Amino acid sequence: TMSTSTQHSRKANNFDIIRIIFAWLVIVSHSYVLLGNKGCDPLCEFTNHYINLSYFGVKGFITISGFLIFKSLERSPNVLDYLWKRVLRIYPGLIIVLLLSVGMAYIIYQPFQPFFKFPNEATNYILNNLSLYHNQWRIHGVFDKNSNTAINGSLWTMGFEFFFYLVLLILFPLRKIRPVIVVLLIITIGILFY
Repeated sequence: TMSTSTQHSRKANNFDIIRIIFAWLVIVSHSYVLLGNKGCDPLCEFTNHYINLSYFGVKGFITISGFLIFKSLERSPNVLDYLWKRVLRIYPGLIIVLLLSVGMAYIIYQPFQPFFKFPNEATNYILNNLSLYHNQWRIHGVFDKNSNTAINGSLWTMGFEFFFYLVLLILFPLRKIRPVIVVLLIITIGILFY
């Protein structure tokens, strides 16, 4: 169980509500893509297609998440503890989402033949997406009449998330070597400008 001070600090920070707001910005923005509106949410319309809500949502969410993951690594007694926390951060929710997606697809599309013509696709959908790096977007017969046939288009983010967990782990020992940090920041800014 959490110590009293940990529980208090957990309740005292506002990161959860801010991350929820950023996540909602992404959801709202992406809903326009799913509606076939070429991804143009109200902010996109207002700025004449220059910027959209998900721009702020994704960057804000990643910034706060990066800070929290860094703090998690800093508090971890060893590398295995940190990696175990990262696995627990991704996999329980991912497993539930994948099982629910396949289960709901089975219930909704049960009367239709295409779902059963490709029985391995449902199993592969779960296994491929659990790998994080070999995403499978669809199962034949599910959303075939939609403009976007992906069952869960956000799954691509999981591989990047885990990749950056590992990058942080590699860079963490260098955090106290100021010249290295300065060089890495300059390289990163250069790449971003490029």
